[in-house]
Amino acid sequence: MSRNKKNGNYTDTRYTTVFLQDNGDVIEKKKTGWFGTRHFVTFMLFLGMANAYIMRTNMSVAIVAMVNHTAINIANGHDGGATTVDDECGVVVDVNATKKDTQADGEFVWQTDIQGYVLSSFFYGYVITQIPFGILAKRYGNIYFLGVGMLVNSLFGLLVPAAAELGIWWLVAVRFIQGLGEGPIVPCTHSLLAKWIPPNERSRMGAFVYAGTISFCDQYYILFTIVLTV
Repeated sequence: MSRNKKNGNYTDTRYTTVFLQDNGDVIEKKKTGWFGTRHFVTFMLFLGMANAYIMRTNMSVAIVAMVNHTAINIANGHDGGATTVDDECGVVVDVNATKKDTQADGEFVWQTDIQGYVLSSFFYGYVITQIPFGILAKRYGNIYFLGVGMLVNSLFGLLVPAAAELGIWWLVAVRFIQGLGEGPIVPCTHSLLAKWIPPNERSRMGAFVYAGTISFCDQYYILFTIVLTV
């Protein structure tokens, strides 16, 4: 049950969907079926959060296949037979590996500190835009900022291979801009959930958007990791 702020009456939300406008008024709309607009919005937010999660963390998986680990170990002084890498637990590196094993490594000779710059650059941009765009989304609407942020994130994601070929700092810049684009996604998602989902369903729909997305992405990374190791 919900209280209508206009006339003080109560509304049975089992048969109506209640929308709260920005001015505080309540709009009632009769339910027309089991799948309403709020369910469609929730499903689209689920897909958007899944895409954002993948774009945010895919470099952590891809960098394993991009880096030439054999060349890095040789450059760090592991140049005689089978040696144990100091910063890894129980990993044995055979620098006399066969040609096939050498070719399995990536083409980029990035030291661990350079890899850290690549992996962290996204999150530097990510934290910058969350609060400002959360305020802007509340004031000017969230759909525009959500769409533009997703577009910037996706377009610059396509530039990652070319940026890696151009140089390490080009890649860092591209990942940083991706983070700037993804910053508005989370606050805009919360704003859309608050505006479209009734209070009695908000926790369930929010759990679907976040918990379902994480489960989907975990399965994606398990399959993707298996493919990389074949």
